[in-house]
Amino acid sequence: MKADNRYLFGGSYDHWKTSDPADDLPEKITMTDDLVCQLAITLVDKYRIEAIQTIVDFYLNNEEKFHEDYEEYN
Repeated sequence: MKADNRYLFGGSYDHWKTSDPADDLPEKITMTDDLVCQLAITLVDKYRIEAIQTIVDFYLNNEEKFHEDYEEYN
């Protein structure tokens, strides 16, 4: 004999089945210049080491480009 879900879970099951999942999402924060700048700084800090390693690998495999860029930027 199958158990009736309403019997097992009571009213909370009915509420769960009829509630909108979007109601459970947190409110979006208001985007400001300061928050955008803070996010950009966080991303740069997080990926800085990876970016440096990528550039190093690029130049180690492209010696001619290294010399061109070295002359241009130094």
